[in-house]
Amino acid sequence: PSHWIDEAGALIVYGSDATIRHFRELAPLEIPFIAHGHRIGIAIIDEPSTEAAQLAARDICQFDQSGCLSLQTLFLEDPRAFAPLLAKALSDFQKSHPRRELTPSDHGAISNLRHETRYLQAQEPDKHHLWQSEESTHWTIIHQDSPELTPSPGNRTVFLKPLNQFPKVSTQHLSGIALHPFRERTDLPSPRIFPLGQAQTPPFGWAHDGILPLRSLVRIQTLA
Repeated sequence: PSHWIDEAGALIVYGSDATIRHFRELAPLEIPFIAHGHRIGIAIIDEPSTEAAQLAARDICQFDQSGCLSLQTLFLEDPRAFAPLLAKALSDFQKSHPRRELTPSDHGAISNLRHETRYLQAQEPDKHHLWQSEESTHWTIIHQDSPELTPSPGNRTVFLKPLNQFPKVSTQHLSGIALHPFRERTDLPSPRIFPLGQAQTPPFGWAHDGILPLRSLVRIQTLA
């Protein structure tokens, strides 16, 4: 309701970038405005293995990629060699943790992306490849040899890219970067760096989007 904005001491918005823009225009200038818009998680896998595939599958499948930390793109030296391992891990995860029921629109988004990938593969067979669950949309793996960071339609759809493409991707919407094996790095453009397999378990004191929003909501009176 519009009167909520007039009475608010602060406005905190979670949602798409369009939602953020809508409420930012409505917010009075005198109150704090904290926004958490569209974000994605990615991974850098330097040592691909069956274990790495299982850890990646967990980060992809938990919450069906509805969370801002869900992995949508994995960067590897040889993405096509890793794809069969990931396909097996995603298939196993589907058996133990079945995906939620999808709407026709959700199914359509995945099917359309698969068709588009097949078309691109026919045009440039070295740059595009597709692995998918049989007779279902349970999981989808797409190899793209391109610098663009493509948004996933979610629901266990993931992109694999060559590691040499990583410096070229846009990092504006990154929420976190998973590493395997994990080591402390300060050269990566992300508010959270974490071990592969732990995307959905951020620490309690994590600075969401790299900020501490509660601090900006505290009113301080100085007597001096």
